[in-house]
Amino acid sequence: MPEESFLQLPVVFMNEDHEDFVEQLNGIEVLLQGGGPPQEGEAALSKLLVHTREHFGREEEQMAAIHFPPYVPHKNEHDRVLEGLEQVISRWQESHDSQWLKAQVDNLWKWFELHVDTMDRVTAHFLAQHENR
Repeated sequence: MPEESFLQLPVVFMNEDHEDFVEQLNGIEVLLQGGGPPQEGEAALSKLLVHTREHFGREEEQMAAIHFPPYVPHKNEHDRVLEGLEQVISRWQESHDSQWLKAQVDNLWKWFELHVDTMDRVTAHFLAQHENR
């Protein structure tokens, strides 16, 4: 899990979305540690997917509005992650393999930290500059 200060960017809605994402991933980890029923894991994953679609949609809308130059690669990364989450949910529904899901959550943490510190950080600074004009 990333440190709270790591998430802070100069754009409020991005920070709020990132905090929600972190809470939801933490919730999935708690479910996996507690060995809850597979339906709870499926519900948590589905909720994460909905949140992530909305989260990415807000970023993409803002990037498009200001003609953010690297919009396409950033959106492509979002699309790749959403497709991956859909595949994780599908495999979870088939197998309920907690060890596999734990590895997927670990990978998602690693991706998230890198994404926030690279693509989102650049995007946030660009958005903040446009807000101050």
